[in-house]
Amino acid sequence: MNDYNFNVLNDKEFEKLAIELIGNQENVLVERFTPGRDQGIDGRFYSPSGGSVIIQAKHYAGTGLNGLLRTLVNDELPKIKKLNPSRYILVTSVGLTPQNKNTIKSLLHPYIVSTNDIYGKEGVNDLLTQHPSVEKNFYKLWISSTNVLINILNNGIVQKSKFLIEEAHLESARYIQTKQFDEALDILKEKHTLVITGLPGVGKTTLAKQLALFHSYKGYEIYHIEDSISEAEACFCPEKMQFFYFDDFLGANYLDVIEGNFDSKIMNFIRRVTLDKNKRLVLTSRSNILNRAKRISDIFNFENISNREYEISVTELTQIEKANILYNHIWHSSLPTEFSDVYFDNKNYWEIIKHKNFNPRLISIITNSEQLSGLSNEEYWPYIKNALNNPEVIWDLYFKRQIPDEIYDLINIVVLNGGNIEETKCKEILKRVFEKKHKNNYYVKVHQIDDFIKESLKSTLNRNIRLNQNTQIASITPFNPSISDYIINRISKDDTNLSLYMLASKTCQSINTLFSLAVNKKIDNHTFNSVLNILISDSMSKDINDYSTHLYYKVIKSDISDTEKLKKIPPSTFLNINKSQVSYDSAIGECIIWAIENQPHLFSKKFAIDFIDYALCPTKQYSLYHDDYLPLAKLMTFYPDIEQDIKFIELKEHIIDFWESGFDEILGDSAKIQNLSPDDFDTADDVALNYLHEFLNEYPFEFDERDIESIMYNTDISSHLPDYSYYHDDDDDIDLLPPSM
Repeated sequence: MNDYNFNVLNDKEFEKLAIELIGNQENVLVERFTPGRDQGIDGRFYSPSGGSVIIQAKHYAGTGLNGLLRTLVNDELPKIKKLNPSRYILVTSVGLTPQNKNTIKSLLHPYIVSTNDIYGKEGVNDLLTQHPSVEKNFYKLWISSTNVLINILNNGIVQKSKFLIEEAHLESARYIQTKQFDEALDILKEKHTLVITGLPGVGKTTLAKQLALFHSYKGYEIYHIEDSISEAEACFCPEKMQFFYFDDFLGANYLDVIEGNFDSKIMNFIRRVTLDKNKRLVLTSRSNILNRAKRISDIFNFENISNREYEISVTELTQIEKANILYNHIWHSSLPTEFSDVYFDNKNYWEIIKHKNFNPRLISIITNSEQLSGLSNEEYWPYIKNALNNPEVIWDLYFKRQIPDEIYDLINIVVLNGGNIEETKCKEILKRVFEKKHKNNYYVKVHQIDDFIKESLKSTLNRNIRLNQNTQIASITPFNPSISDYIINRISKDDTNLSLYMLASKTCQSINTLFSLAVNKKIDNHTFNSVLNILISDSMSKDINDYSTHLYYKVIKSDISDTEKLKKIPPSTFLNINKSQVSYDSAIGECIIWAIENQPHLFSKKFAIDFIDYALCPTKQYSLYHDDYLPLAKLMTFYPDIEQDIKFIELKEHIIDFWESGFDEILGDSAKIQNLSPDDFDTADDVALNYLHEFLNEYPFEFDERDIESIMYNTDISSHLPDYSYYHDDDDDIDLLPPSM
């Protein structure tokens, strides 16, 4: 006989249970509605006579009978009168006596035909007994029942495993069974062994505990291994159904584990479990620790432990699953009503569900009332947003204690280079970092670079492969956006390492990152100038190249005062450009213009002509863009008679050729024509011509009318006219409402 109190279900889950039970009892297909304000309807079907039958579920276990009666009279009765159903069925988690049912029937007369249409807690339990298939569908309901727990704990379980099951039983109320549970269970059924991996906070331990609880219900004896696999060996019994659970089985001191032949012992035990149909083994490990162990241990690689590996990733969760996780935590929290209402004000829950840093552990933290001591409800939403936007909550302990310095160096390099860097370039930078940090064992560290990269993959970094002319190019990116956030926040307070990584990078992207940090106030002016001066000093000691050109260009275009710019970068820096090391583009062009503007006496007309010649070298012809040509054309403002020089005439020809061949594409990219309405199609030529003049007017010389006509002649304006195909995006259809308390 079932005796559930249904406290583990939230109101949405109880509503779903009620609908399924009534549908089975009445042998009808019940119509359900999208989550939202139900207007008095949770489910509906039609009687043989054609009248509508309304089902309403009220999960009022917490408020009891009085709260239920108030809601029925004040809120539900007006809705029922408006709906005017031929029959009204009420399902509630509140325990009801026969007198209670008579009272409810009288209050809702004439819509409740019989007290048989009123199901209290006892009635719902009776329905579950009659329809066991429905009970089976609600894993959280039966797995968390007191009877199940008592039966499990009476099954000769050892004390520490008893605590594990009690903990898992308690947590099951907040647990949302996603596809991850089913997929992990499938691996266990097939392989008998499961290694759950993932980043901190994604739910490795929670999943493992729920698997243990599930198997305990199925009759398995549970063994919680804490120190050594020898514990499992000692209690291994071929005749028994046994479930072994080893959380964080490699720990942080993985070297000690490997050196103690633990890898051999664990693989021997895995083989033993694999061959025994009555055994199950679940291990958990942080992805980076397991990858490190596989790098060091040939046994882990040869035995192919990856076949038993299941990695949990938040990115695999659907928005519905994330919504359920959030809602369930709110429902089962002890948050005051004014705090829980914060999630539903202005649909704030959407910002959480869609946030890049969504994480089950984070959700657990922000809904934990014990951590909100001294916080007012007005401060609660800013607190939540801060927790989402500042990943230290999740990552701080992980990075400070659980990864080696070399991996930390690697992650910093990736993040400071825009979060996406080619693997070959990343290795070069890491070598330069090691050269500074590990002078005594530099070659040893360099020899291990591939291992460090492999170790970081699947834990903190991803490797992406793309094809470029049949050549595979690997790039590395952060595993999770919150990793980048954490690294930026941490490195911004570490001047020494920030300078080291920036100096070692020597990439244009790293320069962009440095200036972005300054603009976004991630680093203060002192830190910015300190790092910047180190980079400039290093670049000044070498010939100008593409990297230093980009560095100087960023300084010149920044908000740094003109006086400071001249102190940092003397215009004479650009007098001697090694054409073999610097590819011409708008950056070097703008640098030259800036240098001439500030110290014109250093730069002769011959320098300007030679610079144009360098920019228009055969390998560069037609590969330049509008922004690249502008600085070259601007040279005539400093040397007016240069316009008659053959090189400047050649420059103008290049510019005209560029616009003749390129304006059609530029016009298409602008969507100037595509945005025209059918009524304005006849203005397309004028729109295109005006758009062309916007560009041509930026040059310090006039274009002949025949040149403009030639450009327009080579532009297929009609091909850009819209065809008015319409596409409709569905609106977000998840609508959560505050728990009915």
